[in-house]
Amino acid sequence: MEENNRSLSAMKKIKILIGLICLTGCTPHLIRKNDELADRYLIKNPESSTTIVVNQIPLHYISEGNTTKPKIIFIHGSPGSWKSFAKFLDDPELNSNAYLLLPDRPGYGLSNHSKPMASLAEQAQILNKLLDLGDSKQPAILVGHSYGGALVTRMAMQKDSRIKAIVIIAGSLDPALEQKKWFQYPADWFFVRLILPSELDSCNQEIEELKAELIAMEPLWPQIHAKVDVIQGLEDDLVPPGNADYIEKMLHGKNVSVTKIPDQGHFLPWEQYNLITSHLKKLLSNSRNR
Repeated sequence: MEENNRSLSAMKKIKILIGLICLTGCTPHLIRKNDELADRYLIKNPESSTTIVVNQIPLHYISEGNTTKPKIIFIHGSPGSWKSFAKFLDDPELNSNAYLLLPDRPGYGLSNHSKPMASLAEQAQILNKLLDLGDSKQPAILVGHSYGGALVTRMAMQKDSRIKAIVIIAGSLDPALEQKKWFQYPADWFFVRLILPSELDSCNQEIEELKAELIAMEPLWPQIHAKVDVIQGLEDDLVPPGNADYIEKMLHGKNVSVTKIPDQGHFLPWEQYNLITSHLKKLLSNSRNR
């Protein structure tokens, strides 16, 4: 019995260690503060939480705002959850003029399921269901941070005319800049995957496949007809600033704007909330005037 307890303790330590390694640099004070804000919001607004089933996969999302207005859909990174964008739920102007949708991506939060989903196309197909919520004829703005930036780009490649704009915040899109991190090697070992928390396993598996997914996306860039708004920190250690240049190159300057922020790292949704909100309000106004 004592030996079993020691074994369980060792496994727990390994799980904690790997979890800390995978999340190094990904849990600053602002994110923890944001999670607390999200928890308080959910206690006050439990009716905002909904789970639907798409292609036999649970899709959980938080909704807020005016269901008859254009949608703003916020897609979090890897790892993450809807909580990444919780602060945007409190903006009265966005609430009055838009229908805000904050999903947990497949494999995360309450959208968790049995195995990681590394395919951007499969995730995009599931998240595309959000476009049908509220008034399905209304235009939509997609907002993606980090891995979510690649995902909103893939969604825009589906040529849905309702997608009028995408906002790519520190998005991973250049396959040449995707380099495997040292901690991903042990995280991919079979025995480690057995004890790794499911969300961290999803994180590792989808990042493991991201380079190949981005290469597969390259012929599809001409299919993007939405306005593309790129926001990138120039001191980003997790997603190199060269990704912004790659996006501009792939779109050939077509309906794309790039905002580069000096002395700014990866955590733009929390550190550049006012800037992002300003971008969204401008895009929202343009979508209403079309």
